[in-house]
Amino acid sequence: YRNLDEIYAGMFDGMTEKQIAEADARFGEDRKVDKLATRYPHGESYLDLITRLEPLIHELHSYEEPLLIVSHQATLRVLRAYLLRDSSKPREKCPSIDLPQHTVMKITWDGWNFEVTPSALEAKMKSKEFPPDERERWVAADAEALRGAPEPPIGLEEWHWLGPDPKKWKGHVAS
Repeated sequence: YRNLDEIYAGMFDGMTEKQIAEADARFGEDRKVDKLATRYPHGESYLDLITRLEPLIHELHSYEEPLLIVSHQATLRVLRAYLLRDSSKPREKCPSIDLPQHTVMKITWDGWNFEVTPSALEAKMKSKEFPPDERERWVAADAEALRGAPEPPIGLEEWHWLGPDPKKWKGHVAS
């Protein structure tokens, strides 16, 4: 689904923030000052990303079954800011939302409110024990051995959003 792609960095696509700052110091400074509106050369800004995601956000409200969204950090920041209304100005705050990578997050909507349930993995990632030492790291070669394992391996990247329960909507007319 194209709309869930990462923010397009244009001519800086594939570069780290450090590499971008070395290639164009002025752009790096501009982005630090206004990350929301600063557009990558031949790419997107967070405002462009918000515009791209808006139809998807409205579509999410129509689903009656659980959804699994796996995407990139900037995209998930925008979705989270919109769905959870993290502040009175979610659009302006979305670039600075702390959303660690490799996070499993369950967001439940009861028709009126959203509730976030962070995973145990997220709590571990925010602790001093992360990243895990070499003995704990999950690698693709271990996948076969982990089939049926009760705990998910460290390193999976997921983000959950559960749609409304249609039973709670019976008789309710949206205003």
